[in-house]
Order: sequence, then structure tokens, then C-alpha cells
Amino acid sequence: MGKKILDELNNMTLGQRLIYGMVEAYNYVLKDKKLEYKGFIGSTQYSKNDKCYYGKIENIKDLVNYESEKIEGLENAFKEAVNDYLELCKGENNG
Repeated sequence: MGKKILDELNNMTLGQRLIYGMVEAYNYVLKDKKLEYKGFIGSTQYSKNDKCYYGKIENIKDLVNYESEKIEGLENAFKEAVNDYLELCKGENNG
């Protein structure tokens, strides 16, 4: 661990340290976790600053993001993003 992180940990309360540890554990678990839906793949990440989970649809030319305050909602947000993206593509092909 770097000195900056150790200094931050030393200035935290026990509760803050526990939350920090949980976030780091989630990030470790999530870093290789991919979501799949209708042939699309989505990434999973956590933002400490924004206190939310987020990701993007991978392997497409456009940038499509999704987010959720709780991990349980991330998969649903991903599915909604895929469905919205498919509707957008469908509309562009008809126009």
C-alpha cells in the first residue's frame, strides 16, 4: 500500500475503514465481472467519489453507460441501457 492510502486510513474512523475495505473488496470482485444480455457485454465498476456502481456496454462503436446506487440494481440498469440502445439503432435504421 502506498503512503497516501495509509495516511488516509489512519485518519478514518473504524466505520469508515470498514466501508473502505468493503468498497475495495467489491472493486476486486467486480473488476472481472461482466454482465451479459441479448448478446451484449457490460462492464461493472464502483465509484467511491460518486458512491454508485456503473458500467458501459462494451464492443460497440457508441458510448452507452449505466449506473445504479446499489449493486443489486446494476444488472437491471444494464438491461435497460441495452434495450434503449437497440431501440435507438432500430430508429436510425428506419430513418
